[in-house]
Amino acid sequence: MREVSITNKSIDRVGLPKDYRAAICQYLWNGFEAGATEINVNYKINKIGALERFTVEDNGAGINHEELPQTFGVLLDSQKKNRKELSAIHGGKGVGRLSFGVFAAGAEWHSVYEVDKKKYSHVVAIEEDQKNGYDIIQKPKETNSKTGTKVKFLGVSSITGEDLESEKFKEYLRYEFCWFLFLNKANGFKLKINGNELEYESVIADSESNVVTVTKGDDSAMFTYTYLRWKGKVSEDSYYHYLSSGLSESYRMHTSFNKSGGGAYGFTHSVYVESDFFDDFYYVDNKDSKQPSILEKKNQNNPLFRELNKELNKVLTQKRKEFYRSSADQIVSDFEEKDVFPVFENNKYEQARKKDLEQVVKEIYVVEPLIFVNLKPQQEKAILGMLNLLLDTDERENLLIIIDSIVGDLKKDEREQIANILKKTTFSNIVRTLKLIESRYECVEVLKTLVFDLKKFTTERDHIQKVIEANYWLFGEQFRLVSADQTFEVMLNNYLALTDDGEILKSNMIVSDKEAKRRPDIFLCRKKVVPSDDMSDEIEQNILVELKRPEVTIGTKQYRQIEDYMNYIMNHEQFNTQLQDWKFFIVGNELAPEIKEKYDSFKEKGKRFLVNHIGRLEIYAMTWADLFKYFEIQHKYLFEKLSFDKNALKEELDLKGIDLSKESSTKLTQSIVE
Repeated sequence: MREVSITNKSIDRVGLPKDYRAAICQYLWNGFEAGATEINVNYKINKIGALERFTVEDNGAGINHEELPQTFGVLLDSQKKNRKELSAIHGGKGVGRLSFGVFAAGAEWHSVYEVDKKKYSHVVAIEEDQKNGYDIIQKPKETNSKTGTKVKFLGVSSITGEDLESEKFKEYLRYEFCWFLFLNKANGFKLKINGNELEYESVIADSESNVVTVTKGDDSAMFTYTYLRWKGKVSEDSYYHYLSSGLSESYRMHTSFNKSGGGAYGFTHSVYVESDFFDDFYYVDNKDSKQPSILEKKNQNNPLFRELNKELNKVLTQKRKEFYRSSADQIVSDFEEKDVFPVFENNKYEQARKKDLEQVVKEIYVVEPLIFVNLKPQQEKAILGMLNLLLDTDERENLLIIIDSIVGDLKKDEREQIANILKKTTFSNIVRTLKLIESRYECVEVLKTLVFDLKKFTTERDHIQKVIEANYWLFGEQFRLVSADQTFEVMLNNYLALTDDGEILKSNMIVSDKEAKRRPDIFLCRKKVVPSDDMSDEIEQNILVELKRPEVTIGTKQYRQIEDYMNYIMNHEQFNTQLQDWKFFIVGNELAPEIKEKYDSFKEKGKRFLVNHIGRLEIYAMTWADLFKYFEIQHKYLFEKLSFDKNALKEELDLKGIDLSKESSTKLTQSIVE
């Protein structure tokens, strides 16, 4: 036995395959690297399913007996020219022949090689427990057989015929050799299993062939490229394979997208480029690139070659975007399945937020999938949570800066695409509006609790007025608060300051009569443009509100109080102009019969709740129930979109231990005005 200068125990530590499929592939690659165009995996199964015979046979150049000391006689070295710029060299470590130990007790190499136009056959063997040497079973003898090598595996025990017949094994071979078989299909390369050719087209997910003409200066050349995207991870990185007019590989080079995610999201691809440009193509190391004899030849530094790769990179960039855009839905679904995607309530508002987050996640994923790929669940959850919080603020557009810093150099179209998603101010406004509506709904629910459930404890000034003062939108949008629980004297000065284009009066206006000391609860005003003959008039709309505590029924006495306010306005010239509208509201839980009768007196005006009308001045009497119903009608559409749970607030109050007491009235008021 010829020994190798390394122990058998040490050989087990040099990185031999652990999977029987990977081990078998070592012998298939050895055959292709020996110049084989056809390799056949042959096996025979006995009646009990065990392997009676198992061989790998190729039609390569065979193993030269004289070179055994340099091939079988060394480890971690090889005679193979390990030229990384060519796909034909796959191995080179000199240990592949020992892979049989995963599933067999030994192996025999029956090989035919040619020397000086004569062919010789010989047999070499290695046993599993003596991998640090090899035996010459048969010395070379002349033969008429074709060159090639048949590896016979002896004492097969850990795999069965069922393993070799399984679709799992065939699928493994497809992903191992698909790119190589396609690369060499014009030269008739085949991989067979018991005489049946292995098809690999089923693992091609996308393909495109096209012709591109590249021009640089006075030079021009035509190239035909074929792009293939594989359904899963193949055995090699993603390369450009450059083929001569004879369709043999002259050079290969990594594409720009070898780190674009793995697994189901991996953009695994190959590009095959054919042209007579590569007939005399010569790869040069950087150390040789300045030699005059080298510079005269076509190499990877050629300007046309560089321009070609720019065009090919554009194609791959577009293909990559298409791929990740098509798989973006899947990654969001996977996030939800893994329970790392933020949880949203089942209402229109929350679902709109969810859709916004999904769109942003997908767009970021298309630009740079590695941000989301190969992360632990905790990391995924943290990133998605951060995005969700950021998108819900006015700082959402700053996300583009963060992404740019992570990716390093976003292309112009990528920046624009993400910016368009983030600058959807329409959605931001919708979010803010819906939040506003939701807070208004909560305010109404609090008011209902105060005036209905807690009416025994609710007062005008301590509770109701404070809530209305903070939420005067109940009586109209876009009003400005002039005064709240202030005297008419203060109210008048505030009003004149507000309506005089915002200028502050030089001196406060003094109102001398006793009515000036009365204190309307709420006074609102706004300017509103209305049509007129010259289209220039602006009408000032004013609202004055008198609120009554829940236990007070609005009768003649309360009505006359609001009527006095109207008379006060009518009798003061500062308020008396045709360009002002005045509406007075009195609100309580109950209306006395004499007040309800006034509705009939003014029903011809077609205005609900109207109880008095003089010129541009109107008085309205409403119950709190009327006000709440009016609010719900106004916001009905948005309520339906929100699907807001009207019981949620009360349930929340119950959980907080808030009971129906005077103290609760105060707490509720504080919760809505703070």
